[in-house]
Amino acid sequence: MPTFEVFEERSQSLKITGTDDSIKTVWNKDYAVQVTLSGTETLASIDAYDVMTATGLPTVNRSIYQVNNKIIPFVICRSKTCKPINKAYTRWTVSTQFESTIKQNNDEANNAPIAKPASIADLPVRVVPVFGETEKVIYQDKSDLEVECARTPAKNWWTEPVMEKIPTLALQITQYESYISYETLLDRKFKVNDDLYRGQARFDWLITEIEPTEVIVELASGPTQAVQITYTVAHSPHLYGWKEDRALIDSQYLVNPGANEEIKLFQNDQPGTKSIGFITIAGEQRGDQTGAPDYIQYEQYDDIDFSSFLRA
Repeated sequence: MPTFEVFEERSQSLKITGTDDSIKTVWNKDYAVQVTLSGTETLASIDAYDVMTATGLPTVNRSIYQVNNKIIPFVICRSKTCKPINKAYTRWTVSTQFESTIKQNNDEANNAPIAKPASIADLPVRVVPVFGETEKVIYQDKSDLEVECARTPAKNWWTEPVMEKIPTLALQITQYESYISYETLLDRKFKVNDDLYRGQARFDWLITEIEPTEVIVELASGPTQAVQITYTVAHSPHLYGWKEDRALIDSQYLVNPGANEEIKLFQNDQPGTKSIGFITIAGEQRGDQTGAPDYIQYEQYDDIDFSSFLRA
């Protein structure tokens, strides 16, 4: 088996391109690989794959960029190419390309080299806001008169309700962790905050996505395996957070809820026709049938202590 010795070339290049709030950073760096054959080996023993994967070269999708004994945490090797530079196939050039893994809400300063940290916990955290929208039914319009808009002037319910568009916010939090198991990833996904988080009450934030990537990080003590993880944490735009809201609207209501309760149907002005109306949390007919309904909330997500693992 040939032996391989890796040398860093002095040639390197940097390209930064920007569009709106997106910045892409690309570093190019070359390495020389010296191949030494044993006395019985021939040129046929030299395999390009063995050269490409020689110890000391970056690993695609794993290695973080390092330069002058510093690292750039969110710039990772994305490609490698190699070619021989002599006819004896004993010396090769390996060209590598590193790209920033976080582009949105970025700037040049975020991709500056930093000193090799003492531990994984000392690496920085990136937070990228993502804005979107959703809709909700409204029962009164936005005018000063607060006109009822869920029903026609004849007091029949509109077939298609009036919808309000509301903005949404999610945070993509990317951080490094020393190790994480599949079981832990499953335990964290689709969980809500169990206490105040970013100044918001319990159940206001939900972890909707988790994207882990195994990486090799150069610490002050040497290279180590770690995991780069992006958590997508969505803030609920609704009054009761991520609890399931159900409007207390029904076609029937209870009279004397309890042992002697009686079920009655909401009626239109026309006898024998069925309608719907507002009920109370106890199932009774609500006294005021105008405006918006009351709601009941159900907790369909388990909660978790965000502060035990999220670093931002």
